Amino acid sequence: MKKIAYRSKRKKQISKRGVTLVELVIGIAIIVVVFAGTLGTLSGGYTTTVNNADQEKASAICASANEIVMTAINDLKITKKDELDADLSKTDSAIISSVTRKYTNMKYVDPADFYTASDNMCFTIEPDKTSTVSGSTLSTRDVKGVIIRTSVKSAAGRLINESFVPYNHT
Repeated sequence: MKKIAYRSKRKKQISKRGVTLVELVIGIAIIVVVFAGTLGTLSGGYTTTVNNADQEKASAICASANEIVMTAINDLKITKKDELDADLSKTDSAIISSVTRKYTNMKYVDPADFYTASDNMCFTIEPDKTSTVSGSTLSTRDVKGVIIRTSVKSAAGRLINESFVPYNHT
């Protein structure tokens, strides 16, 4: 019985000594590795969230600008390219002012310069383009109209949105 009592006293003495420097350094190293991994994951998630939000905002601006241009073209009741060309200054200024009223930084660029434009926000209109449209009876036909392209730069790159607006056939 004496041996057992002696051993329990010895265990108590060892546990009262505390942790050694090596144990402390190993514990701190484990905690640092765990927190570094967690922090890296959180940082990457935050960056992805910010980029996605920026891209979503750019997409919404492009879609909205395209919608404004489509509405302006439909309001002008253009039925063919000749009408668009006949009063180009009036047509362009009406469409451009419709867009810039909402997006003051958006610039109109010539269709030939659209893909090389350095503007952060720009749009272009290409008249007299043909698009194949499917009808409700599963028939297809070629329709003439206007192609609208908008471009917005975001942190993730340049986003381009394209829409086709058929001429009004009245």
